[in-house]
Amino acid sequence: MLSRAVQLEEGKDLLVTCGRTGLNKAFPIKLLLLLVFFLAFSVAFIIVTVSTIKYYGINSVVTSVTSSFVPCSEKPNVLDRWIKPPLALMHNMSDEELLWLASFMPQRKDYPFNRVPKIAFMFLTLGPLPFAPLWERLLKGHEKHYSVYIHSQVSSLGEFPASSVFYSRQIPSQV
Repeated sequence: MLSRAVQLEEGKDLLVTCGRTGLNKAFPIKLLLLLVFFLAFSVAFIIVTVSTIKYYGINSVVTSVTSSFVPCSEKPNVLDRWIKPPLALMHNMSDEELLWLASFMPQRKDYPFNRVPKIAFMFLTLGPLPFAPLWERLLKGHEKHYSVYIHSQVSSLGEFPASSVFYSRQIPSQV
């Protein structure tokens, strides 16, 4: 602590003062009481909140969110359904259910069957399939290496003969 000498008036004695003039005051009582009151209020609030949650449960305190997820009506775990698709492509699933079913990630690293590499052709059309005879000629005889689907309007469902690669491969639009 540094001390310094200050002359009060001319001809009077010197006054020795301390370097910390403003810090020697006591901590204000009002501020201390306010701090104690705030601390007591906080502890009481926490105790009441914890006992309310313990008594009533968390669902009455916090708004619970219910899921609007509706599981697919068909069995998604049947492997045979994915190996050999059904002959009729008509289904009763909505677009959300189809997206949910198509977004499955494979859970197994290896396949429980011998795989044949295939490619899928999805023809999206508003009317009859353009160049159908050309596609028919291109795809004929290689049925094990591709899957064909025609997604068209309900009003333009074409009729294909039973020998056609497009026979019973139409998926009507639900729009």
